[in-house]
Amino acid sequence: MSFLTLPPEINSLNLLLGAGSAPLTAVASAWDGLAAELSSASSFFESVTSGLVNGAWQGPASGAMAAAASPYAAWLSAAGIAAEEAASQARVVVSAFESARSMVVHPALIAGNRNSLVRLAVSNLFGQNWPAIAAVESAYEEFWAQDVAAMLSYYGGASSAVSALTPFTKLPLGQLAGVVSQVAGLAGGGGGSVKAVVAGLSSGNVGGLRLGGLLGGFNLSGLLGSLRLGTGNLANVGLHSLGDAGTGAAAAAGRWGSFGRFGWGHFGGAGLQAFVPALSGGGLSSVLSSGALSAVLSSGSLSTLLASPTVTTLLNSPAVGNFLSSPAVGNLLRSPLVSGLLSNPAISSLLSGTALSGKLDGLLAVSPAAAADAVTDIFGNTGTGNIGFGNTGDNNVGFFNTGNGNVGFGNSGFDLRGIFNAGEGNAGLFNTGSYNTGIANSGIGNTGLFNPGNFNTGIGNRGNFNTGSFNDGSFNSGDFNSGDTNTGWFNTGDLNTGIGNSGDINTGIGNSGNMNNGFFVRGDAQGMTGVSYSIHIDRIYVDYGMRFPVNTIISGGTFDITTMPFNIAALDLSSLSNTSGTIGPISVPSITISGPRLNFVLGGPGYTTFGGIVGTIGPIDIPLFSIPAGPGFGNQTGAPSSGFFNSGEGSSSGFFNLGAGSSGWHNQGLGTSGWGNVGDLQSGLRNLGNTVSGWFNVSSLDAAQEAVVSGFGNVGSQVSGFFNDSVTDLTSFSIGLGNVGGLNIGGGNVGQLNIGLGNVGGFNFGGGNLGDMNFGFGDLGSHNFGFGNLGDGNIGFGNTGSGNIGIGNTGNGNIGFGNWGDGNFGFANWGSNNVGIGWLGSGNAGFGGLNAGSDNVGLFNSGTGNRGLFNSGIGNTGIGNTGEYNTGIGNTSIANTGIGNTGSGNAGIGNTGSNNTGSFNVGSFNTGSANPGHLNTGSFNAGSINTGFANVGDVNTGSFNTGSRNFGAFNLGDDVGADGYHIPLNFPAIPIDLLAYTNVAIPITGQFDPITVYPILVDVPVNMNALGLVSISGIVGSAIVEPIVINPIVLMDVVYGADFAMPIQMTFLGQLMLGIPGLSGFGNSSGTVSSGFFNGNATGTSGFFNSSDLSSGFANANGALTSGWYNSGTLLSGWQNLGNAISGLVNTSTLAADTAALISGIGNVGSQVSGYFNGLQAALANWGGS
Repeated sequence: MSFLTLPPEINSLNLLLGAGSAPLTAVASAWDGLAAELSSASSFFESVTSGLVNGAWQGPASGAMAAAASPYAAWLSAAGIAAEEAASQARVVVSAFESARSMVVHPALIAGNRNSLVRLAVSNLFGQNWPAIAAVESAYEEFWAQDVAAMLSYYGGASSAVSALTPFTKLPLGQLAGVVSQVAGLAGGGGGSVKAVVAGLSSGNVGGLRLGGLLGGFNLSGLLGSLRLGTGNLANVGLHSLGDAGTGAAAAAGRWGSFGRFGWGHFGGAGLQAFVPALSGGGLSSVLSSGALSAVLSSGSLSTLLASPTVTTLLNSPAVGNFLSSPAVGNLLRSPLVSGLLSNPAISSLLSGTALSGKLDGLLAVSPAAAADAVTDIFGNTGTGNIGFGNTGDNNVGFFNTGNGNVGFGNSGFDLRGIFNAGEGNAGLFNTGSYNTGIANSGIGNTGLFNPGNFNTGIGNRGNFNTGSFNDGSFNSGDFNSGDTNTGWFNTGDLNTGIGNSGDINTGIGNSGNMNNGFFVRGDAQGMTGVSYSIHIDRIYVDYGMRFPVNTIISGGTFDITTMPFNIAALDLSSLSNTSGTIGPISVPSITISGPRLNFVLGGPGYTTFGGIVGTIGPIDIPLFSIPAGPGFGNQTGAPSSGFFNSGEGSSSGFFNLGAGSSGWHNQGLGTSGWGNVGDLQSGLRNLGNTVSGWFNVSSLDAAQEAVVSGFGNVGSQVSGFFNDSVTDLTSFSIGLGNVGGLNIGGGNVGQLNIGLGNVGGFNFGGGNLGDMNFGFGDLGSHNFGFGNLGDGNIGFGNTGSGNIGIGNTGNGNIGFGNWGDGNFGFANWGSNNVGIGWLGSGNAGFGGLNAGSDNVGLFNSGTGNRGLFNSGIGNTGIGNTGEYNTGIGNTSIANTGIGNTGSGNAGIGNTGSNNTGSFNVGSFNTGSANPGHLNTGSFNAGSINTGFANVGDVNTGSFNTGSRNFGAFNLGDDVGADGYHIPLNFPAIPIDLLAYTNVAIPITGQFDPITVYPILVDVPVNMNALGLVSISGIVGSAIVEPIVINPIVLMDVVYGADFAMPIQMTFLGQLMLGIPGLSGFGNSSGTVSSGFFNGNATGTSGFFNSSDLSSGFANANGALTSGWYNSGTLLSGWQNLGNAISGLVNTSTLAADTAALISGIGNVGSQVSGYFNGLQAALANWGGS
């Protein structure tokens, strides 16, 4: 029957059951063995005939023998090639078979599909399962198509391999018919020599020209094993393979001094001469004929070991078969090294006990030209870029590898690492699949031992994506599960959490039914228990009476009326009569009339009113939480699940899994087993990606792409083994905290081969270096030695530029201290190409001054306004600073406080970023140490806006988070623990029936106060002289207006209001959400993209109690881009600074908030200042004067 019409159950079983590719692999090995024997026989036959013809046997008989032997040798060579071609095509069929076998759908998946169909059909009473049934049937059709495609691929590959075979040619025996008679006829001229040659060939080596004996166990294994492949006999393949003894010396090189031909074993010179007599004295024959050797070979323990299943299984594995039948072995046997050894007449004498020292001395005397010719294939390598012995292919490293890019021993395939692996991308021993890590895995992407399935982590798993051992099913976490998606042991059903469950979706032990919680339950849906907790409050009776006094005095009134004062001018009396003098002037003052005021009393002394509320409230039921009854406990999945507290759209088993089709503990994804994995189709521990097995692996692809990764600590895709990074082609292994890259030692390093803290780049030693091959800390550039260098190739500290040697140089190629320019040699030169001290200009030599520049205080400073030693720049205080307004030692750039900072505005040591508070930060605005990222509060954070330690992602609050926006530790995914905490309180109907009443009859009494117009007094001054006789002078006062008073007006008492009553009837029904909103961090306000604790309305902030945007640290406010503690402003680092662009401690700017002050140091007041307590006296004087 055609496989095109067979269902997938049959096609999959046909390919997966039976002996597999082992018989055909054995056939290929047999063909390879035949090819090797034929090729070796041809080489040996040609060597023997050539030796006879070119040696002692000369004449017509020799020529006739050579002519007759040539076709036979050619036939042997052609037959060997044909046999090798047959072996190659057999391997093509094996490869096609294995490829098809890996492509077909596993029978467990097909059985699961059919079981799902049965369950859906049985429960489809009302047609509710038709969509699910259609989906299952669609998957089954895909299985069918996938199996047919696999079979077609296998059929096509096998057919092409068979069609490529060519028939063998017949042996030309007719041409050899007269050889014996011709040799006998010519025996008169050279019969003695021929007999001698035949006798020599028959003694111990060939056995009367029997080629099979030569290729047997004694000659080949003895010579290659004991004499050539031992520790001391490896010639130059061993310790001296590329060293003093040279490559290829074992084949044809001459004497190389005391090293002779060999390496470790002292074979050469006196060493070889001392060794040969020992062999010739019977040493070798005595060992071979000793009773001890025969006793060992015939012992029962040895035979038991050789016959054990472990050994037989190993010897019959495809890996060993591929190795033994690989062209590499044949190439080795055909190499000049082997053929030269076998054709050497001295070997037969050696094995027969003849002394060889003289003959070997003659053999060693070979010209260097002959040695050079022998090197090209001395180790039996075929291909390019091979390093090692007997490799066939390209770029192999090791011994007897066949294929390309292999490293190890006896590998056959591509990119293999280890011993006897076949396939592609495997690492370990005896793996035959692809991208496996471990021993004898035949599937794809497994981590462990003897896994025939795919992407398993464990031992002997026949299914796929299992974490555990000996699982025949798939997606299991545990051991010996024949079902799928189980968490536990010995489960034959599916989706169980527990031990020995034969049903489905059980939580417990030994359940044969379905969806049960318990032990040894046979029925269905048994033991499902829900848990709920609520608060019940009985009806509350309300009878609340109120009495309270009322005695309130209320006063008020209108405004007072006031007129403006006015004057009447003086009256001159002389114009009216003969009397001289004046009356006046008259001044009328302001007039005030008080307005009426009203005073009244609400209630009165001793008056009391009353009221109250009577009725009932409740009863009240408040549900706090409820876990509904179902399979498992606390599951919130879209389909039934077993286990505890699983969530997602589909069914799962285990504990705290998020997704569908998963088992194990705390996995996030689809079809995943194990613990703590994030992504789809995974097994193992703490992996991130898609189609991954093993521990701590990270995919470099997006979540939807298959990474095909196995092993431990790998990064990338299509990678296996341990700590490999396929992105950088280097290892990902590092020692320390928060390192990103490979072979880093320390914390917070990003790159490769960094040792220290917070380095970004490669081959850095120290802390906070940004670049490559820096030794020190705070270097920004490459190849610097020292600290705080800004540029490349500097030696010293605080240099800005490249190629400087010294301290505090600004420019290029300076040697010395405090130079500003290029090519200076000396101290404090300001210019270029000066030699000496303190020159201002270029091309000077000698002594100019102790400082170069202006307003410098100290020694050997160049620039302006520096204080200290060897500073070059503007306004620096300290030693060896370049740049502007730095305080400390070896700082470059602007306004740093500390040592070796190459960024700007830092407070600390070795920061190459800017505005950091701490040490060795390559990023900017960090509070802490060794942060390659930005805006972090903590240390070793490669990401940004983190609060904690060693976070690779962003906006995390916690430590060791690879993802982003997480709250907690060791999170691989995103948004874990950051979605807030909400407790919904669903209130049922709460009846409220109340009556409120009160007495509002309150007396009101009062009166208008008296209204008074005060008296108006006008003074009239008089000064006159009548006829010169009478003189009058004075003031006449008179009351123009008398006081006017309006008596008080008393109001009539008024009582207002009456008793009042109001019924209150209502029902409260609804939901109350209690909890913390879903913001990153803990207790942060409405700002976005922040981590940490209790930060205000800030954005992009980490740390504690900050209200400043894009900041880190503790309690920073009123600005942005700040790190440190209790700072107020913008671009600040340090502690308690106030202003803009300041580093250090307790500095204060006198400029506007949006103007850069450029201050570093401690306790400074002002702007553009460095050092300690500058401007403080002037500030205190101004404060005291005010």
